Parts: sequence; structure tokens; C-alpha cells
Amino acid sequence: MIGVAPSPADALRHGRGRVRVAVTAFGTSWLLDVSDAAGDQPPTPAVARLPADGGLGLNLVASICVPVGSSASG
Repeated sequence: MIGVAPSPADALRHGRGRVRVAVTAFGTSWLLDVSDAAGDQPPTPAVARLPADGGLGLNLVASICVPVGSSASG
């Protein structure tokens, strides 16, 4: 669950409008789909930031999950 929690939390904090979260199981893997109304603001990983300053959710997810990506649709 540690790989799942930062993404919805980031969408609630930084996104706009309603946040939608779906988790789908595929054998021994999960697909996490998080969306919000901020299609013009794709997720941006923090760079050169101390962990104490926060904002490392995308980096955490990327380090423990296989491909992380985003797409804008609407």
C-alpha cells in the first residue's frame, strides 16, 4: 500500500475537482489509476528537495513501482 497512498493524496492536494481512484489486480500486480480535473497540470516529480520539505510522493512511487506515467485526457 505504500506505493498506492501518495498518488491519491497528491491528487487531492495538488489537483483540481473530483479525484477518482481505481485499483485493478492483475495476477500478482496492481494497476493504480488516479485522475482529477487538472488535465493541464500533469504530475511533476520534485527535484533537489530535502525529504523533510515533502513533495516526494511521485519519486517514492517511481522508486518502488514499475512504470509510472501520466496522461491528460478530457
